Amino acid sequence: MELFKIGFITIRLIDILDVLIVSVLLYRLFEFIKDTTSSKIIFFILMVFGAWKLVDFLEFTLLSSILSEFWGLGTMAFVILFSPEIRKVLLHFAERFNIQQMFTVFSEKEVEESFFIHEIMEFIEEIQKTEEGALLIIRRTDPLTEIKSTGVKIEAHCTSRLLLSIFRKNSPLHDGAVILKNGVIETAHCILPISESREISPDLGTRHRAALGITEVSDAIGIVVSEERGEISYASKGVFFQNCNTEVLSTVLYSFLDFKTDKINN
Repeated sequence: MELFKIGFITIRLIDILDVLIVSVLLYRLFEFIKDTTSSKIIFFILMVFGAWKLVDFLEFTLLSSILSEFWGLGTMAFVILFSPEIRKVLLHFAERFNIQQMFTVFSEKEVEESFFIHEIMEFIEEIQKTEEGALLIIRRTDPLTEIKSTGVKIEAHCTSRLLLSIFRKNSPLHDGAVILKNGVIETAHCILPISESREISPDLGTRHRAALGITEVSDAIGIVVSEERGEISYASKGVFFQNCNTEVLSTVLYSFLDFKTDKINN
């Protein structure tokens, strides 16, 4: 379908969609490679490609043929050099677009997940009575693959007792964060990115900044129970909310996880 013409050029709706898709893909690629050593290698490859096209245009036959051969070998070298990154990207998309989950209308796990918030709130109420802090990360669509790789795999049904045992001071897993999803404790002892935001109070410690940091780079929510005062704080979408009560946090979690009240009551 033609939208409009500029001289002899015809602009179609499919052309606009084509440009938008390519723009999104290039933006995602840029986000993936920025601030890494990969960006330097890709920049060098682009320079070689540009030089090849330039000498080809200027009709430097010998130099053009050499760069042409170099470019052919460079394609193979690119796949070899970036195989870990390529694997990471494919794994990321595989987790983000789980086909099996897309066509799953009902799962037996949904019954267990309905008690997820209840177990978290029970854990928080119990740990507030002690002088032991906690850092919980509840993820949504972002897989947090790299973050989870820094911790210890648990893959166990989430219960308040299990969370309490993890965050006991004599537990080897009490440092770092616990990552949860769909009523499951996925990993413990995870290292999170630390926020450098000036909006958060300088009196707050590493746990609080880590809870905020993970929400700045993902759609997860971070929950912190202060070790000294037992105060509850949470972070979402790069914003930190300090010293809230269990009722407020419970409401936030219901909204965040989109759990229905009738499912809990059943």
